[in-house]
Amino acid sequence: MGAPVHFFAKQLSAFAADFLVEMGFVPRYVKIQNYTDLTNGGVHEWHEGMTQDYALYTASSSGIQTLLTSNGIRTFAGDVVPSTHATTGEFTQAELSIALTVGTSITVAAGSNLMTGIGTAFEAELIVGDEIIVNGERHIVETITSATVAYTQKAFAAAAVATSATRVSQHEPGIYVPVEATKIADNDVLYIVAWA
Repeated sequence: MGAPVHFFAKQLSAFAADFLVEMGFVPRYVKIQNYTDLTNGGVHEWHEGMTQDYALYTASSSGIQTLLTSNGIRTFAGDVVPSTHATTGEFTQAELSIALTVGTSITVAAGSNLMTGIGTAFEAELIVGDEIIVNGERHIVETITSATVAYTQKAFAAAAVATSATRVSQHEPGIYVPVEATKIADNDVLYIVAWA
């Protein structure tokens, strides 16, 4: 009997920020279709054998195909926070699960999901879906607005002023996609198909 085939299909509404999709397996093929912007959105494909961060882009309006050699699609093996600063190639155990300090300090208010940073670079330090620990509370990053403003999925129970924050990696295997690759705008609807 051959190896099991894993199949993943999902429609999601994305943010205009790098994003990751946890699939529970490392895909051998990925196809992303932007259904909101059929003129410019196009289709991005990556398959095993292609270099990580590459993608074959097919423009919806013209059908012209272009090989992207950066800001494409990257697979990751899980338990790692993908980063545009990481080495190319599949993420490995050597790159996983180190709690990293985020910026200089973060301020949060009780009952709010807003994180305000001082000396932070949220856009480079975090990705939507990351787990972060602030003032002893664990939260999931929902939106990253700027280098100093980000939001969590749930409100903080207690206020904290100029406290430290830690990013914790606990992700299932899947893909990481920079927005440059998919030409994503706020709330674009994407359809992602992948298999292994």
